[in-house]
Amino acid sequence: VPTDNTVVSGIAALIQVAEQQQIPVISGDSGPVESGAVATIGIDYTKLGYQTGEMAAKILLEGADPATMPVETSNDVELIINPAGAERMGVELPDSVTERAGTVIE
Repeated sequence: VPTDNTVVSGIAALIQVAEQQQIPVISGDSGPVESGAVATIGIDYTKLGYQTGEMAAKILLEGADPATMPVETSNDVELIINPAGAERMGVELPDSVTERAGTVIE
């Protein structure tokens, strides 16, 4: 599931069908995982907003030229898993995945 507002707005229906058909749902962000998707390796939107604010401060306070500033991306990602959602979709999460998870949705 991409980070698409249209798809995410219907995530409950998508999760329901995926569970019935035993099709794992992997998400682009944490919201759908909290709703029942199996997992994501996603960015933290709060941290991304902070990074964006720092870029704005460089422009507004330091006079940086946005046309010449380097493009920045967020490399701060986290593995978030939902073991119960995985089980309902017929997925067994290996211990190696569970151990790496930064967040486990209960």
